Amino acid sequence: MNFSNETSAAADDASLQVLAPALQQIAAATSKDELFQVAGELSKAGPDFLTGLGVSADARDATTYALYASQSGLSLPDRQYYLDKKKFDEISDAFHAYVVELFLLAGWESGAAASRASAVIGFEQTLAPLFVAKEKLQDPVATYNRMNVAQVAEEFPLTFARFVNGTGLLASLRAHSTDVIVETPTFFEKVEQLLAGNTVTLDTLKAVLTYQYISSYAGVLSEPFVQASFSFFARTLRGQKARSPRWKVCLQRVTDNFPDLVGKYFALLRFDQASGQLASQLVTQVQASLQKNLGRVDWLDGPTRQAALEKLGNMTNLIGYSTEREHFPYQLSSDAPLADNMRIVKKHAFDRVVARIGGSVDRNKWAMTSAAVNAYYQPTANQIVFPAGILQPPFFARGRHPARNFGAIGSVIGHELTHGFDASGRYYGGDGNLQDWWSSKTADEFSKRTDCLVNQYDSFAMNSGDDASKVLGYVNGNYTLSENIADNGGVKLSFAAYQKYIDQVQKMDADATDSMSLEERSISANEADKLFFISFAQAFCAKASDASITQRLATDPHSPERWRINGVASNSRDFARVFSCPSGSPMNPESKCQLW
Repeated sequence: MNFSNETSAAADDASLQVLAPALQQIAAATSKDELFQVAGELSKAGPDFLTGLGVSADARDATTYALYASQSGLSLPDRQYYLDKKKFDEISDAFHAYVVELFLLAGWESGAAASRASAVIGFEQTLAPLFVAKEKLQDPVATYNRMNVAQVAEEFPLTFARFVNGTGLLASLRAHSTDVIVETPTFFEKVEQLLAGNTVTLDTLKAVLTYQYISSYAGVLSEPFVQASFSFFARTLRGQKARSPRWKVCLQRVTDNFPDLVGKYFALLRFDQASGQLASQLVTQVQASLQKNLGRVDWLDGPTRQAALEKLGNMTNLIGYSTEREHFPYQLSSDAPLADNMRIVKKHAFDRVVARIGGSVDRNKWAMTSAAVNAYYQPTANQIVFPAGILQPPFFARGRHPARNFGAIGSVIGHELTHGFDASGRYYGGDGNLQDWWSSKTADEFSKRTDCLVNQYDSFAMNSGDDASKVLGYVNGNYTLSENIADNGGVKLSFAAYQKYIDQVQKMDADATDSMSLEERSISANEADKLFFISFAQAFCAKASDASITQRLATDPHSPERWRINGVASNSRDFARVFSCPSGSPMNPESKCQLW
């Protein structure tokens, strides 16, 4: 019976049956050791509990996959939601009500549900200060702590040894004397100290894991669970007024769980060889712009400049869609509960990922579906990737004025290229390995220029959409630094590439407007320059609720769209010239931040 989103006694009973085996395992644990063992087993298709495991290229041996371990365990988007009393007080009642509701729906009586909810939230409030701040997690050197599995297991007996043993991985890791990259050792040290005492009881930890498990499946259980999850995470935390229609939810579920299949079908329908060729040409043109820029940036010394050019020369790209075939060695049933099918898919995904540990990295493997309206730079592969999903209007289309493509997707291409030289990417060499290839003098010059961006973006306020006089918060210039570097660099590089393209077309006496509309063919050079920036802005403009803005300021390494557009434009000399902005005006300040 597929009862997800249904409202009936039978659907509610079926939800309890789906949850029962895991909840019984949790309840049966007689010690913290046993509980962490259970938590590890459940994590293969459920919540992380306190330990996030992942498999990625080893940042110092980028041809090999390594196991990474990092902090986990908070429900709210960021630790600041707990540490900022005002922010926490605004949502604490809704948070408590949500946790209570889950326990009630899972069969606890009201008094027990309320006490367990208080224990869960109290534990998270204790846990939050132990979390490493998100800004520090962006430092690839500080988060690279390579330790042998025996040492990790000895130092973190609950959060690693017992937990990973529960996943079934520990014996194999020990047998191969595998190294583990521990991203947040101070977090695990403090949590182990916390758990060693009597401050946090076994009953509290059971309540936490029970809540986490129910919450992780709430979206695919019966209607009361789905509504409870939506009310808190979507409505309260993000300001979403109404649930998405069922077809969108289904589409997202399929995309999340079968990204390669969805990407292939999307590409078959919406992407062709000619589009791929044009996109590839744009990448080449913007990459040439960065090469020229690296050759003339006056604050780079000779050796660092040469290393930067070599890194750019080694950068590869993937465009359109993955050509690899994925196999699905399991069966799903349309008659089974959605939660059971989801558990099968998640378990398979876990097994597939951990099987890579110690193996060779496949640099042709995509990190996202080809249908994604997104792009990325993978530092350990020194690779930029542009899925078919973003190679669509308004970002990209054949047969329109080149200013529009350069302004939109060209700026994205420049953005991803620049990530190779941002505050994090600069620590990776051309082979994808972490290495220090900057001279100390050039590194100091880089820091001076990034300080300008940090201070500038720190001053950018986000006002309420309901009350323009109300400031919701400010951009975190430090946390958004790398994305701001990429945003500013991307537009500058793409505009230069566009200008070079126009010059080349004119020198060849060629007509690049044959396939354009009559209106676009008739615009002047200055109007086309304006169209470049308008297309850039159109591609990134957005409208957001106050709650969503607040959450993004706390969690998103990108600046809000307003400042992704206006922050970049105000730093651009090209923008000021094209739009004749008076010197000293908001969009043409006398002091600008320039890096790449």
